[in-house]
Order: sequence, then C-alpha cells, then structure tokens
Amino acid sequence: MVSSISTITALLLVLGAILSPCNAVSYVATLQPDNEDCFVVLVPRGKKSIIAGSFQIEDNDVNPKDFSATVTELPRGNIVYEPKKGSGQGAFQIESDLRSTHYSVCFRNDARDDDDNSFDVGFSVRVRDMPRPEDEGENGPETKRAYMLVDRAVKIHEDWSVMLDHLDYAHNREAMYEDLASSILHRLAKWTYIEAFLVVGMATGQVMYWKKFFETKRYL
Repeated sequence: MVSSISTITALLLVLGAILSPCNAVSYVATLQPDNEDCFVVLVPRGKKSIIAGSFQIEDNDVNPKDFSATVTELPRGNIVYEPKKGSGQGAFQIESDLRSTHYSVCFRNDARDDDDNSFDVGFSVRVRDMPRPEDEGENGPETKRAYMLVDRAVKIHEDWSVMLDHLDYAHNREAMYEDLASSILHRLAKWTYIEAFLVVGMATGQVMYWKKFFETKRYL
C-alpha cells in the first residue's frame, strides 16, 4: 500500500513538473552592425524559478564569430550563461537567485558598421516554477526515486521545448526567405513587363519608320 502511494506521488510530481505554470515568450530580433540588443526577464520575487531558453542566428550567410550572447543577473551584473564563441546558437537553463528578480538576455553583432552585416536572431525565454522541494522527513528510497523522476521529466520537457524552439526558428527563416523570393520575383516581373513594353515600342517605331521611308521613296 505504501509503495502504491509512493508511486502515485511520483507520478503526480512528474506531471506537476511538466505541467507547472510557464511563461514563454518568443521573439525575432534584428541586430544592427556593431550594436547590442538586451531584453529583461522578470522572475517572481521570493521563490526559486527556472529560467530557460534558446537562441539561434536566422541568416545562413553570417559569420558566427560576429555573434555573441550573454545572460546576466541584475543588478549585480553576474554573467550566468555565455555560449561558446562562434557557435551561433545556444540553450540555457538557470535557477534564479532569491536576491534577484531581473535577468537580462543580450545579443551582440560585432561585425563592422555596414548595412549588409545586419542579421536576425530568433530566441525564446521561459520562466517556470521550481519543482516542489523535498520536505523534511521525506527521505525514503521511494521519495528519492520520485524526485529523480521529477528531475528527468524537467530535463526531457526542456529538451523538447528547445527542439520546438528550433522548429519555430526554421519556420521563421523559411517565411523570411519566402518573402525575399516573392519580392525578387515581383521585381523581375515588373522589369520584364517594362522590357517587353520597350521592345514592342521599339519594334513598332522601326516598322513605322521603314514604312514611311519606303512610301517617301516610292513617291519620289
């Protein structure tokens, strides 16, 4: 009976970890050359939270070494996450500090100041409650196993969320290239119509010129 209750408790903890309240925000930011954009993330005051997210460069023709990112705890300015230089993407999962309610996520474009060096970065940030802490006296083997399941469930859920983020980034990149292709095709069609009009006009003008030339010659 005790084993059954512990198993049910473990399942409830796993479900609670997966279905816990979560505030998710996704954005696409355009980074201008030699510029940095920062976004502030708010966390609940007085309790532990998990701040998780991911980011990725949306453009393929960008040197990843020109891109850098940091997650900083405010107001003390401690950098709590920084991806490897030149990776062009990253994913983070941070436990908030009880003394801080603000975190900043910053992206920087280190390319030289040129209009052609701007690029888009897709990123997502999620803030969720920490799983229920272990109460005093709950130190049996079934309880420890339950919390191991909770930790695994949280990691699997976060990996799944990161995968969905990358799919979202891929859809955004596809939409961006579709807009670019549509714009190029529209310009090509416009210039094709203009060229066709000019060719028809020149051909009509030549026909009229030679017609008038031969008529004048015949009268002479």
